[in-house]
Amino acid sequence: MKLKDKPQLPKFEDVFRPSPLQYKIYIATLQYRNTYLVCGRRFGKSTLAVRKLFLAALNHTNKEKKVGDFWFVSCTIAQAKSIAWQELVNLCEPYLITKKDEKKFGAAVHISERRIRIYNTSGGVSEIYVTGANNPNALRGKKIDYLVMDEASWIEYETYINILSPMLADTEGGSLVCTTPDAYAQWIKDKLDLGMSGSDPELIAFSYTTRQGGRVSEQELEKKRKEMSPRNFRQEFEAIFEKPIGQVYSEYESAVNARTDLLTPDKTNVLYIGMDFNINPLCAVVGTLDTNNNHIHVIAEIELKDAYTVNMCEEIRRRYPDHEIHIYPDASCASRKTNSVKTDYDVLQDHKYNFYVHIEEQNPEIRHRVEHVNKLLSSVYKNPELFIHSQNCAGLISCINGQVFDVNGKPKKAKSGQQGYDHFNDALGYLCLGLMPAKHLHVYINMPDEF
Repeated sequence: MKLKDKPQLPKFEDVFRPSPLQYKIYIATLQYRNTYLVCGRRFGKSTLAVRKLFLAALNHTNKEKKVGDFWFVSCTIAQAKSIAWQELVNLCEPYLITKKDEKKFGAAVHISERRIRIYNTSGGVSEIYVTGANNPNALRGKKIDYLVMDEASWIEYETYINILSPMLADTEGGSLVCTTPDAYAQWIKDKLDLGMSGSDPELIAFSYTTRQGGRVSEQELEKKRKEMSPRNFRQEFEAIFEKPIGQVYSEYESAVNARTDLLTPDKTNVLYIGMDFNINPLCAVVGTLDTNNNHIHVIAEIELKDAYTVNMCEEIRRRYPDHEIHIYPDASCASRKTNSVKTDYDVLQDHKYNFYVHIEEQNPEIRHRVEHVNKLLSSVYKNPELFIHSQNCAGLISCINGQVFDVNGKPKKAKSGQQGYDHFNDALGYLCLGLMPAKHLHVYINMPDEF
């Protein structure tokens, strides 16, 4: 196939109707080797990135290589395909290599599971590859001409600097790195600062809020502001890198969240218990659910020193012999053993205790648990949904007030055998996520046999 027989190279505007900011960023990708884009959610960065990759592949000039390589990389293969695959297939359809050229270009098919092969304007072929960064060593061995990284804050820096970046070295290829900010992705923040400073002639960076993208209404932004904790909203929609400092549960206010009028449960009340597994101390928090107002009431705490799970189960049944009880434990209980035979989960499932045990496949990330509890505590943008009995839960309140972030911006945890402030807080987090789970959690429920 001769070049004159190929479709004319489309303009960016033919492929995509960009906003003024998106067009500005696209032009920058033509002028700089590396572009970093840090934006709030729904700005349109992924849409821009997919079309940039397609046009880079279509307009590629093959030199010594027979095939040009263009990669779209996200956190996992599944995520990368869900973001980019179908859009790339639709964009590439007019330019797919034909049957008669398969042998010439060594391509058995023009579309495979994660690859698309198209003609480019130099008379050669470009291959677009969609993959994930969760198995970084499997990415080694290739050289690529252009790289798009999406949601790069959740890709390890070591994967980028040791594997992906070197793949661009011999081709002197460029990159477009897009992401929502994450406080723990310091390498992205460093690149953003460097690119915005103008001190690196090969690097430019941009940062925009969701509002500046113009795709989300003010009403929807206000709704999200009320649903999320303030810090999380600033990160997700205002594109702010905000490493946590000071008090972990900063939304707690004693005048709002601490109460003495929470009712002592009678036999008709269902009890919900969050449990953290630690031999010294072993901690649990006891709650009820106000279904009329969708509030969690933490009415009691249990702390046992030098104890095992069986001791906690017996104490719970001693205090509440006739109640229906649901347990939301640390997910590690499925593997942690209190003796050589039974796991903590086995102990909780013992028929004599008659507990409903709700267990996740794995614990959520600590930051997600903290953000969720802060959201329930918050009275800044909405009515709080979490209340704690100030007299019955003095230990829990002390932990909420006392736990701070360490130098790495993570909740400070007690060393083994030390009291610390984390155990009651962890138990509270499991309870809150159990009763009002975040959408990404999958919970397995095991019920007593009579049900």
